[in-house]
Amino acid sequence: IIKKIKFFPTDFPNEKEWIRVAILGKPNVGKSSILNSILGEEKVIVSEIPHTTRSPQDTLIIFQKKPILLIDTAGIRRKAKIDNFIEKEGVKLSLRSLKESDIVLIILEAHLPLTRQDKRLVNLALRQKKSVILIGNKWDLVTDKNKEQEYRNYLLNSLPSFPFLPVSYT
Repeated sequence: IIKKIKFFPTDFPNEKEWIRVAILGKPNVGKSSILNSILGEEKVIVSEIPHTTRSPQDTLIIFQKKPILLIDTAGIRRKAKIDNFIEKEGVKLSLRSLKESDIVLIILEAHLPLTRQDKRLVNLALRQKKSVILIGNKWDLVTDKNKEQEYRNYLLNSLPSFPFLPVSYT
């Protein structure tokens, strides 16, 4: 549980000291839900309707006396499937958030197989030399909870050149 302290960004004027954490994934994998869970409150809108988050939402928190900027990004679909201006701009801003981040949480749906887009997002983050943590979200939809190691092995076999990535489950 994060202990939130109310403050203004001017309390930490040196933005270079901020740890930037981008929350990335496809539409409707639970990025906003995870942010709300971390914060312990309903800060951002959560909806079953894809593309509810249209641009990155920044939330500055203090954790262990360090400022951390959490960035809830718009879902990123394959370029070929993006058909409107608002979604294109949201994706562009999400990719900029990735570029400017220190750490990237890549949200995956634990009850579904990895997609090419999931793999592309992991590769993109690693090519940009970001620290990456894989989050197997919607773990409650996995019927056999004893399959955690099996799921981890599946992820690492699906991303064979990246066996060092930590995996967490929500």
